[in-house]
Amino acid sequence: MRHTDVARAEIAELLGDLFAGFESRDWARMADLVAEKVHLDHTSLGAPAPEDLTGEEIVARWRRGLHARKKNFHLLSLPRIRVSGDRAEVAVNCYACNVLDDGLGGGVWECWGRHDISWQHTGNGWQVTAFVFTVAYTRGDERVHTHTLD
Repeated sequence: MRHTDVARAEIAELLGDLFAGFESRDWARMADLVAEKVHLDHTSLGAPAPEDLTGEEIVARWRRGLHARKKNFHLLSLPRIRVSGDRAEVAVNCYACNVLDDGLGGGVWECWGRHDISWQHTGNGWQVTAFVFTVAYTRGDERVHTHTLD
C-alpha cells in the first residue's frame, strides 16, 4: 500500500471513532481527535457565524449539546477522503437524529447534510482542524436540537 492509502485508512477509522464518540459520549477520546485550534462552521444550522475554537471549547460544546438526557445518532455515508502530505480533507454525507427525554418535553429532530472535515497529521496523529456542515434538509422540533441542560 502506498503512504496515501495508509493515511486514508487511518482517517476512515478515526472518522468512525469521531462520530461513535458522539453517541458514546467518550469526551476524552473526542479531545484526542481534535487539534488545539478548530474552525467550526455551522451557519447552515443557524449559527450566526463561523468560529475558531480551541479543542477544549469544541469538546465542551459537544458535551453540553449532546447531554445524557438527549439521545443522538449519526449515520455516515459515502466518505470521500483526499490526502495531501500531512493534510487531508473528508467530505461525508450525514444523517443525524436527536431525541429529547420525555421528562424534558420529548420530541425528535432530524437532519441530513454533508460534513467537510479537515485533518492534519500532528505529533498526536491525525487530528481535526475544521468542521463545516452543510444542511440539505431538517425536520422535527428544532428545540430538541438546541436543547441544553443549563
